[in-house]
Amino acid sequence: LYNPLGGHFLPLKRLAIYALVIALGVTVGIWKNRRWTTTPVTHYAILYVAISILSTLWAVNPYVAMVEATHLVALLIIFLLTVQHVDHDGFVRLSGYATAAGGVVAALGCAEYLGLDRALLEALSLESIRIPSAGRPSATLGFRNIAASFLIGCIPLVCLNWHHQAGWKRHLSAITVALMALLLIYTRTRGAWVGLIVGTAAALTYTYRQGTPLWIGIRPSRTALPVILVIGLSALPPDGARSPQQFDTVKETPTAALASVVDPGADRGRLTFWKNTLSMIVANPVLGVGLNNWQFHYPVYDQGEATRIYSEPIRPHNDLIWIWSELGPIGLLAFLGMALLPVAQALRRNQPRNVATTAACVATVIGLIVHGCFSFLREQPTASLFLWLGIAGLTIPHRTETRVTTPWVGAVSVAFGILAVGLGLRHVGFDRSYHVAKAFYDAGNRGPALQVAREARDVGSFDHRASFLEARILHSTGRSREAAGAYREALREHPNYANTHHNLAGVLVSLGDVSGALPHFRRALEIRPTYHEARINLANTLAWAGQLPLAKREVETVIQLTDRVPEAYSLLGAILLQEGNAKASVRALVRAIELEPKSVEAHNNLAVAYEQAGKPAAALESYRVLERIWKGDPAYLDTIRKQIRRLERSPQ
Repeated sequence: LYNPLGGHFLPLKRLAIYALVIALGVTVGIWKNRRWTTTPVTHYAILYVAISILSTLWAVNPYVAMVEATHLVALLIIFLLTVQHVDHDGFVRLSGYATAAGGVVAALGCAEYLGLDRALLEALSLESIRIPSAGRPSATLGFRNIAASFLIGCIPLVCLNWHHQAGWKRHLSAITVALMALLLIYTRTRGAWVGLIVGTAAALTYTYRQGTPLWIGIRPSRTALPVILVIGLSALPPDGARSPQQFDTVKETPTAALASVVDPGADRGRLTFWKNTLSMIVANPVLGVGLNNWQFHYPVYDQGEATRIYSEPIRPHNDLIWIWSELGPIGLLAFLGMALLPVAQALRRNQPRNVATTAACVATVIGLIVHGCFSFLREQPTASLFLWLGIAGLTIPHRTETRVTTPWVGAVSVAFGILAVGLGLRHVGFDRSYHVAKAFYDAGNRGPALQVAREARDVGSFDHRASFLEARILHSTGRSREAAGAYREALREHPNYANTHHNLAGVLVSLGDVSGALPHFRRALEIRPTYHEARINLANTLAWAGQLPLAKREVETVIQLTDRVPEAYSLLGAILLQEGNAKASVRALVRAIELEPKSVEAHNNLAVAYEQAGKPAAALESYRVLERIWKGDPAYLDTIRKQIRRLERSPQ
């Protein structure tokens, strides 16, 4: 689905899934008296979704868990209806639809990568329309992981369509496969490359075990030219003229992307995510932390390794570890049983019929699972849809008919789909309001920003950042009591967000509630010990409250962690000055000025420290520098000049 914000508009894509549920429910209503079929795989699928729904009961934020559970229930309905009503011929027809979609996506993606779409749209006077890209060289067609997951899920189905076609349709399928392979190279997504290779190897192994290897009959002379063209075109550089940012520049070429595997930091923080997520699993060994609640617990285990003031990870970039941490071992086993049992059945049993369909589904399922070990396909509707349809394709040959008829399935599916669409529309409205409010806030329009932020929060608690943004706006406009309430609401939605604890502490200090502020300062530092700004503000609060030894200890902790924070040295110098240690204060303040030469507070305190240390000439020079850089209250500038005149008259 096209989205001008960059192609990663998750609620809109999920709306398409919910609409598909309604369409299937209406269609299935025609076969009211059809008997229900069952397989062990359906039991695992139902168990997996049931555990996901139950986990909302112990989730820190049950609202976002419910949103994710709605998505899973929709996928389960699609899976069950596919197993019930689709046969081999139906799956072949489905591969035809996948070919059409894959051809369109591949053509658009390659055109966007090379800049061809720009020329075409300008020729049609549609310059305002752009195919999205998150940056160059690797994020073609929006976000590269999303494009790549679509491709590895779709390519095996296009190959299935090629196998069953003849004449010009067969040639068209071959061209589509070539274009999709080219776009996959353009995405520079190494995990997807590995996934497709492993999935293809599993599919070829299956066909060999069946005694009908599908590559027999393919003429090398007919495949050589497309392969050469794909390799040649893959070397073309991307169109950089319209790039919003430089993204993964180490992957400038496909060979560079492969070589970057051995570069330091090639994991892009994934090893840190995985290590800390395993600690989360150990701490929550039975039930997990609840569906879609990884993001609310992870900061406690990260301790500032990957979390920053302006960014926090919301997923571990490994679907299996993600499921394990949120749903516990039973949830993980249910997912693995659902995904891998049909693959094992296919590899173990002799199935002379439908070999090509089974091979395509094996490649899709294995490819997506492998890619998911390095990415976050689980939350993406397109990748999830391909995964569940691939599992359904493997399950169809093993279904067993029961005596139970299901005249109500269509009506239930339609009813759920309508409710899900309602939730999805609210989510779309929330996202729109939140992003508009953020844009107003960044532009300095506080009034409109507050109004729209409250509209977003009234729609639902889809993202704690809406409450956080409302609180920031209130805080910046001096409405401290209202800001404190908004920050507390944000903490109810995300209790381990260090920024919220820190900001709430600052608001409480401004209200004179130091005793109430200190626990929030300390909680922010428990979550992120490297949060230097919070530690310095805690030290300032302690110093203001007369607790100089505790304040000094906090500042020294910052300096032990890093010697690049001028505010820490400036505050340490001020504390040492209050303690009467002028010489040590001078050393700290000189270091603060080395790091931040225009720090008026450091220059002012340094002048006082020099005087107390018996160095009036140095004090005079500090006051002169302070006079030159002072931009604040003119009345204090007069005070500075009086000090300069006093020192000029006094003997040096």
